[in-house]
Amino acid sequence: MCGSSAIDRPSDGTEEGPPDGLWEKCDYCGEILYTKELEKRLWVCSKCNYHFILDIDRYIDICATRPFTRRTGVCVGRPLGFKDLKRYDQRSRSR
Repeated sequence: MCGSSAIDRPSDGTEEGPPDGLWEKCDYCGEILYTKELEKRLWVCSKCNYHFILDIDRYIDICATRPFTRRTGVCVGRPLGFKDLKRYDQRSRSR
């Protein structure tokens, strides 16, 4: 008999295992990585330094929420120190 038997799989068709999104596998070295740790490391593998491909939503989230550091190369805030007469939220409401 070919394939898996009924003993290998639950009869209701569900597979047991970790919830989706809990772990990620590095495409380069195959290391299994905890998603929360990957987020902290800005989606860079801790074993081989592979940079995961990010969708646009994750990329914008990283760019918009992280302060500038040499490590991340991301700049948020007012690095040139320009001041405006109105706060941003007031200026955007006046348009």
